[in-house]
Amino acid sequence: MSELKLLPEPSNRFNTFLVHLFCIYSFCVLLQGSFLFTYPSLFVLWITLSALMTQFHYLASKYLRSKFFHESYMVTLWLFPLLYMIFGVLFFLLLLYLLEFLSLSGLIRQTLQLDLQSYSKSIYLYILLLVSSGTLFFARMTQESLPLLQAFHHNKKARKITRTSLIILCSFIILSLFYLANFAKNNVTFIRAYFQSVYSNDSYKPMKLYENIAKENRNRLYFNARLRMAKMAFRRFKNYQQSIDYLEELIVSDSPLKDEALLEKMRVLLNMSDPIQEMKQCIQKLRELKSCLLDEALFLYANALEGKNLMKEARIVYQELEKMTYTLTIISYINSHYLDYGFCSEIAKKKMDAIEFL
Repeated sequence: MSELKLLPEPSNRFNTFLVHLFCIYSFCVLLQGSFLFTYPSLFVLWITLSALMTQFHYLASKYLRSKFFHESYMVTLWLFPLLYMIFGVLFFLLLLYLLEFLSLSGLIRQTLQLDLQSYSKSIYLYILLLVSSGTLFFARMTQESLPLLQAFHHNKKARKITRTSLIILCSFIILSLFYLANFAKNNVTFIRAYFQSVYSNDSYKPMKLYENIAKENRNRLYFNARLRMAKMAFRRFKNYQQSIDYLEELIVSDSPLKDEALLEKMRVLLNMSDPIQEMKQCIQKLRELKSCLLDEALFLYANALEGKNLMKEARIVYQELEKMTYTLTIISYINSHYLDYGFCSEIAKKKMDAIEFL
């Protein structure tokens, strides 16, 4: 019993929670800036994830300490964090595929009220958080246990745990290879194009790579590539018609990115000579889709009306936006990755005041 008193106390859950939250903040700043951390729906998500991961750390460490003098301890010490990270990734991937199978693949993005760019980065952030959380758990348990470790010899039970863990890991690798074998060319091409578009000043290479993504089955990756090509044609090449042609492929499809394509089309139309009628049609389609991007589209539409000196019509649009009391609007900038947000009603009220002043 005297030896048991030497066991370290369970980790302070609040400190673990703060470490997770700090990791999230650091990744947010790295990927997008503080927007990804402070945006209310995402902030609630990060708080929830931090709490869940902290609870896992506590329960897992409690279990390991209760088994400290078992010969399988050395195996479970590295096995727990590894399986924790793998199953965290698998759960999320299965959730995405289930939603896609039920034709609800845009549900998470709509619930969080995010555009595609911010939603994609939040997924990357979740994966980074899983890896850092598993690494933190392993490092903390190893540090606390080193002074108390005894010489362990792998008995039959320890060898069984090792074999089981290796089978699980190999199964995961085989499934991943099977997936890549079927979609390798498209996936690798998409990843190369994405990183070249972000980290290279050469705009032609990523466009050509996106073009090479096969049209077979016209899957989610194909439509995602078409949307990114439309944005590049608009922002980098100022080729408005080509951008609209790419966007039309999504708009007439059943892709969950239809609303994103409609919003992007409105941004393109805003730079053309007579956008009002087509922008009005885009607004109507977004209403039918019940898209979370409707408020941003309405602000673009009102901006176009002001540009044509149709102040009465613009005021009607702002009055509609002013009634969206609890809706958050993402403020984006065409030539910048910086994003901001604000309450829709407050932004609309400022716009209304500006019109009244004029």
